Amino acid sequence: MEFLKTFGWEVEPEEVEIMEVIIPKEADEVFNNYNEIQKQQGCDLSKYAGKRCKRYSYTVLNYPDGSDDIRANIVVYNGKIVGGDVFVKT
Repeated sequence: MEFLKTFGWEVEPEEVEIMEVIIPKEADEVFNNYNEIQKQQGCDLSKYAGKRCKRYSYTVLNYPDGSDDIRANIVVYNGKIVGGDVFVKT
């Protein structure tokens, strides 16, 4: 995934999960905190409030501590990447 490579992440080529998500219409503290992180990387999910998006999850191969349970998410609306994050799979 080229988008993730721009941030230095290497991922498995196939998604491990594809899920529909709805960006909240009403922002709460959790959303606002998450969206601040998105804004720091050039994304702003508030523009998509109430919209149905797809979240694609990939396994990260080059996490600094070598963990193999790290996922990278890409949030897509109408074919456009509108957000993303990296997290520890639980």
